[in-house]
Amino acid sequence: MSRPLIATYRLQFREGTGFSEAEGLVPYLKTLGASHLYASPVFAASPGSTHGYDVVDYNRFEEELGGDAGLGSLSDQLMKADLGLILDFVPNHMGVSQENRWWEDVLRWGRESRYAQTFDISWDEEKILIPTLGTPYGEALRGGALEVVYDEDRGEVRFSANGYGLPVDPRTLSHVFSFVDHPERDSLVRRFSAAVPADG
Repeated sequence: MSRPLIATYRLQFREGTGFSEAEGLVPYLKTLGASHLYASPVFAASPGSTHGYDVVDYNRFEEELGGDAGLGSLSDQLMKADLGLILDFVPNHMGVSQENRWWEDVLRWGRESRYAQTFDISWDEEKILIPTLGTPYGEALRGGALEVVYDEDRGEVRFSANGYGLPVDPRTLSHVFSFVDHPERDSLVRRFSAAVPADG
């Protein structure tokens, strides 16, 4: 049901304000004469986000705020009070943390990623430059700040740059594993070499 927009009340979620706290404000908003609650970004954001604009997944609501169930309950209370809900989001603005599956896919597959056009990336260069090093490349390499690691939580080989984990294009691993002395080596090398991005 579409409600005429008369007056909005903007609520900044996070830092102690979640969906259940907002539910408690519904009668007050009605008394003020607001027609809509205007919510700051409530989608899943980078860990520790204080504003929510650094969204990592537009397909789910932030668990710390109450998740899908919490937003559903808030929405029900707003509808009972005949108030609308406006969700603030910026479609071309996302957090580029390790929790963003789309960003990780772009870093792993480059222009072949199904999300390559989601981000404003200049594909004129073959590499995406990410400022994660606190020192020049040579110093970081000599100092041990760059390493290939196995991430047990993710179950994959990743590149660690000054402690910041980055995905690795599996096709590049065929070269790494070609030096391994193991009976499964040839099979691994073939599989890594033939890897292609998932299509959905």
